[in-house]
Amino acid sequence: MTAPLPDKELERLHELYAYKILDTAPEPDFDNLSHLAAYICGTPISLIGLIDEKRQWFKAKVGVELVETTRDIAFCSHTILQSDVLVVPDLLADQRFANHPLVAAEPHVRFYAGSPLITSNGHAVGSLCVIDLQPRELSDDQIKALQILGRLVVKQLELRNNLTVLGRITEIRKRTEEALRQTKERFRNLVEQINDWVWESDLNSSFIYVSPKVSQILGYEPKEVIGKTLENYMAADEAKRHNTVMHYFMTQQEPFSSLENQLIHKDGRLIDCESSGSPILDVQGKLQGYRGVTRNITERKQAEREMRKALTKEKELNDLKSLFINTASHEFRTPLTTILAAAESLEHYGHKWTDEKKQAYFRRIQTAVDYLNRLLQDVLFLGRSDAKKVEFQATPLDLEKFCRHLVEDLQLTAGSKHQINFLANYPSQEAVMDEKLLQHILINLLSNALKYSPEGGEVTFTLSYAADTAIFQIQDAGIGIPAPDLKKLFASFYRATNVGNISGTGLGLSIVKRAVDSHGGSITVTSTVGKGTTFTVTLPTHHN
Repeated sequence: MTAPLPDKELERLHELYAYKILDTAPEPDFDNLSHLAAYICGTPISLIGLIDEKRQWFKAKVGVELVETTRDIAFCSHTILQSDVLVVPDLLADQRFANHPLVAAEPHVRFYAGSPLITSNGHAVGSLCVIDLQPRELSDDQIKALQILGRLVVKQLELRNNLTVLGRITEIRKRTEEALRQTKERFRNLVEQINDWVWESDLNSSFIYVSPKVSQILGYEPKEVIGKTLENYMAADEAKRHNTVMHYFMTQQEPFSSLENQLIHKDGRLIDCESSGSPILDVQGKLQGYRGVTRNITERKQAEREMRKALTKEKELNDLKSLFINTASHEFRTPLTTILAAAESLEHYGHKWTDEKKQAYFRRIQTAVDYLNRLLQDVLFLGRSDAKKVEFQATPLDLEKFCRHLVEDLQLTAGSKHQINFLANYPSQEAVMDEKLLQHILINLLSNALKYSPEGGEVTFTLSYAADTAIFQIQDAGIGIPAPDLKKLFASFYRATNVGNISGTGLGLSIVKRAVDSHGGSITVTSTVGKGTTFTVTLPTHHN
């Protein structure tokens, strides 16, 4: 399906042509952004396409050799009709593209996502897109990163345009230096049309001229800036660094470009700026000062920081996935090995064993199966929690009865190695809670207390009430938790540094914290290494 023309198409085309970028040679800055988009989104193809009257021309491309296509078959013709990212997980399933020649035939494109390149005037001149030959989805972080990269492409277009204008001005200054000196007012009228702050300074770096744009960048009127230096608008350390750099350029009488500084706005906020300047020489070649421009690059720097955050977040997620795979594989392998060994022993030697010995091996299998089941439940709960699919299912509960049944089940698993003492200090009360979430909380805390307690140790489980809350306290006399570990205790996969060879995934307390939060409750922990740990969970008895 051919896309309709955007509103204000003539103005859009006019702005596109004003960039003077069509049919220009490849440029590393645009190529790098295209490569980065392909890398972040994990696609084999990435394009920076500009849509003129009849065609789509590619300024940068990854994974294809195309230079341009006709506009009527350009996916990006649809992208420029909207302000946000266009994501088509399966082009073949979308009636707009199902019969598209690049979808129905070679190369059989199946996935497309494009971020419109929207200029400061609101016109979408093209798109930054990623393409795959397989249907797929993008994560929220990937979509956000694609938006950020799209804005950086626009910034690069504008920067390129501004540098072109600045280059023309510099060339004019070189050819007509004496004439411009006599007609400074005309020069000022020209530079004041530029969006950047144009300035001129003397040998002391004091401003002797600033364009009115300074008020938009720094918040000060030009007359307030005259006689001051750029360092007057910097923090002490920044000013010292800038002074050192400028001293070098002035000593060498050399131009400088893209010198970045943080300036202090009149309202106190910090703004990122980029300055470029050229030396002013008299007819004898003696330095008189500098003339240059300063532009506000706060948005660009913020976009760069957001992109770095997005990349860092992606790395953290990948690291977390690797950690999960390593941890889960180990934790699954141990009980599976136990089951396999016990089953093989029963198969080969069961006919020789007493019933008591057989039962012992069956209990080993049952214990391993129970452990695997809890591990799977933990993993599934975390997955639902991360996807925000955990719903609070309110159920009337007799808390004392509920806790006693839970203790009985866990005591069977613990056998004679540990003893769980359950205390109910008040008459039983009915509460409205999520039964499954409460099981996650208590089973994980009690299982941990048993696991980290010495053989023969006791675990005390106390149920009490205060106002409209139920208080569950689980106390053990185990190995304890080092103080530095307490702050990270509820992070996924985090385990205390003193657990040694005791098996575990590091998921239990993360699940407990999420289940407690779902109840609108709180959890606290006190611990002494070598003496034991106490967890206290406080939940409202009737959470809405």
